[in-house]
Amino acid sequence: MIYVSIQNGFAELERMHSALNTGRVAFQEPYPYHPHVTIAQELAPEDVHNAAQFARWRWSEFKHSRSAWIDRLTFVQNTLENCWTDLAMLNLGSPVVR
Repeated sequence: MIYVSIQNGFAELERMHSALNTGRVAFQEPYPYHPHVTIAQELAPEDVHNAAQFARWRWSEFKHSRSAWIDRLTFVQNTLENCWTDLAMLNLGSPVVR
């Protein structure tokens, strides 16, 4: 898998994950939670190195803002066929102007 790690807001996303991963929807995940944006997955092992180099190059060339406003969450489930199914969406509201 190739991903972009979240820098600003990392701790807030970890706290949100902990708060939501309770009760009837709690799940013991096989790996630690790590906020990120997936760029590529299910690559052939021989393609990972070149794809990662290409992604690093493209990211270094990106001259626009690297921030994003997250206004909704979509809860998903990975199926046995390795497909993601949307379970529910949660609107987070409007930005607060300070």
